[in-house]
Amino acid sequence: TMIQGFSELLLSRSLGPEREREALQRINASSERLARLIDDLLSVSRIESGRLVMRAAPLGLRDVVEEVAEPFAQAREVTVEVHGYVPLVLADRDMVVQILTNLISNAVKYSPAAAPVRIDLRAVGDMVEVTVEDRGIGLSKEDLGRLFQKFSRDDRKEVREIGGTGLGLYITRSLVEMQGGRIWAESELGHGSRFSFSLPMVRADAGSSPADAAVSTSDDGPSRISVSGELPERPPQPRPGGDGGEAVVERSPDGGH
Repeated sequence: TMIQGFSELLLSRSLGPEREREALQRINASSERLARLIDDLLSVSRIESGRLVMRAAPLGLRDVVEEVAEPFAQAREVTVEVHGYVPLVLADRDMVVQILTNLISNAVKYSPAAAPVRIDLRAVGDMVEVTVEDRGIGLSKEDLGRLFQKFSRDDRKEVREIGGTGLGLYITRSLVEMQGGRIWAESELGHGSRFSFSLPMVRADAGSSPADAAVSTSDDGPSRISVSGELPERPPQPRPGGDGGEAVVERSPDGGH
């Protein structure tokens, strides 16, 4: 492996400060890629064996989207567009964070350095849809057809140079489907991509208004993320569980949607 090769080179001879630093940087990059591969393989194992448990509770997607997008917005424009009221969804917060991180990270990695990323949130029927759109290198029809399969990788030079395990979108699809949602992609080679996923809304109690299940936001000061859209009239009222506490659902992948 590259790690072993450069390690042996450093141990066997003196290369000088500049070449030694370059070798150490390559060792570090290779170890990070190996760690990502191990993490992804462990995630796939937990998903496919049914050992990954989902803990679902009412969740405001807008706040989670802003939280995940903020680090990426340090280097480029990230716009979050909220279309009307966006109800709470019933979802596992950690899973949603991983889904958004994978999609936004891909949008950034496969786009020019200054290209903006746009994230849209909207209610459609009894689901909330999130779309991550970039102006990057895009995908061919052939690559779109196998996009969410295990170890699926575009063979273009610019994609190989970026690297990856070929498991990220397979894991993302699995996490979305575990929560009763679906994921899909639209793309044109050389003209960017749109990745969308949907999650089920929290059903409002009888007699309550749509605003009862809308996402609440607070003004925490300036942000690098551009956000627009309507705000709810009042904060959400979480639906109580059977014991009077927060509604929490636990299920494993083989428990169905």
